[in-house]
Amino acid sequence: MSQFAVYRVKDQTKAPWQLSYFEVLEQKIPIREQDYQQIYLKHAKEWKNAMEIWKHLQDTVKISDVLTINQNGEVSAYYMDTDGPHKISGFFNLVSDGAMIAADTKDYQIEGYEGSWIVTDFLIMDGKQFYLMEHQKFHDQANKIILDSYGKLVTETGKAGFDEIAKQKIRDYEKAEEDQEPVKENHQERIEHYQKILLQKKNVRTSGGMSVPDNDQEASEPEQEISGKKKSIVGRLRRHQAEIAAKEGKPVSKYLEMQLEREKKK
Repeated sequence: MSQFAVYRVKDQTKAPWQLSYFEVLEQKIPIREQDYQQIYLKHAKEWKNAMEIWKHLQDTVKISDVLTINQNGEVSAYYMDTDGPHKISGFFNLVSDGAMIAADTKDYQIEGYEGSWIVTDFLIMDGKQFYLMEHQKFHDQANKIILDSYGKLVTETGKAGFDEIAKQKIRDYEKAEEDQEPVKENHQERIEHYQKILLQKKNVRTSGGMSVPDNDQEASEPEQEISGKKKSIVGRLRRHQAEIAAKEGKPVSKYLEMQLEREKKK
C-alpha cells in the first residue's frame, strides 16, 4: 500500500454530511470529490486494507467522510459509516482530452458488438480511467466489456466486473500501450527526416532551373558525359549554391569554399 487519504464534505449544511451510507443510497446522493476537501494524507504500509485503516482512525473520521487508498497505482474509495467503510465508485472522475466516455455515458455503440451499452462502474489505475460497460438490453445475460476513456477495447469480463483477472488484463493492456510508444516516436522521426530530404531536393530543382536526379546517393558523386568531358553533378550543385549565396548577399560556408577549390584543381 503506498498511501491513503481522508476527505470531508466542504459544505456541512448540505447532504451528504453526517448521512449514513444507506441514507445516501436511498436518496441517491452522488458522492463526488468536488464536494469534498482532503483533510488527511499518510503513507501506510502497516495497514493491509480499508477496514484496518478505519479501525486505526475510528476516533478521527466522521460519518460521510471518504477514505481513498492508492495501492500499486489502483485507487479505491470508501464511504465512512458507524459500521465501517463501504466501497463506492465514481468518487474521482478523471476527464482526459478527447475522451469518448464518461461516468454517465449510455447508448454507446461498441465496434464489433451489437446493441447499446451503458457505463455501470469505472476504475482508476496508474492515473488512467477504465469503464465497465453493460449491455442495456441483456444486462447480466451478456458479458461486460471494459473500455478505456477513448473507447478502445481492453477486454471482456464476466459478472464480477473489475475482478483480479480483469485488473491484470488492464495492466497487460497498459504495458502493451507503453511498449508501442517508442516505436511511434521513432517512426515519426524517420518521417520528418525523409520530409526534410524531399524538401531539400525540391528546393534544388526549383533553384536556377537545374535538374538533379532523384536517385542521387550521398556516398558517391555520379558523373555524366557532357561534351566529351566528365563533369560532376555534385560539383555543379556546389557552384550553383555559391552563386545563389552571392546573389542574396549571404556568406559562403568554409566547407563549400574548400569543396569548390578542390573542384578547380581537378
